[in-house]
Amino acid sequence: MYHFVNIEGTWYLKPESIQDILDHYHQILKCEFEAGIKDRIDNTHVLKDGYVYHAHAQTTWNSAVTILAEIKGKSWALAADELEKQTLNDRINLFNKGRFIALSQGLQYYVSIEIPQFKDELWIKELTYPTNPIYDYNNARYIQWPGGKHWYAKIGNVDIVDSFGNQKWDTKEEAIEASKYFCSCQKFNKTLFSNYKEPQI
Repeated sequence: MYHFVNIEGTWYLKPESIQDILDHYHQILKCEFEAGIKDRIDNTHVLKDGYVYHAHAQTTWNSAVTILAEIKGKSWALAADELEKQTLNDRINLFNKGRFIALSQGLQYYVSIEIPQFKDELWIKELTYPTNPIYDYNNARYIQWPGGKHWYAKIGNVDIVDSFGNQKWDTKEEAIEASKYFCSCQKFNKTLFSNYKEPQI
């Protein structure tokens, strides 16, 4: 059983054991790593003179690894391996030190010395994040800042991300498609839940 807590409107996995952290690493973070690798490959171009050009990273993971590789003077692959291990070890170390740690559906996590107030909590049989009914792409807002060229999408306070972890797009149509994808991934499967409670609106 996995313990999920809602902090300020966002659901997190609250690990009750190191095994929970390992499960999150293998089931959730590995998808982030794979998306970053795909991003790196898709944005690597060999020019006619043999020069290898890497276009701007589109995912958080590719960006983080690229920065680490430049700082440490390592290849991208070695930096990715190092950062993967560090990501897992940091979470385990925080847990072992007794810190409150809550893991998001991506790379981000919430950490605190004190336990924050939960808006809600659930125990779930599978490592599947609960969602509220607001995750309907019809409820999404599309934003383009004055003078900006990119589009952003939000549902409530939640930033929409697509399958590659992107949070901005060149066109509104792309932002809408990202919202549809995001909401399809958030579907609520009640059969997975123990002590399911209908969300209060």
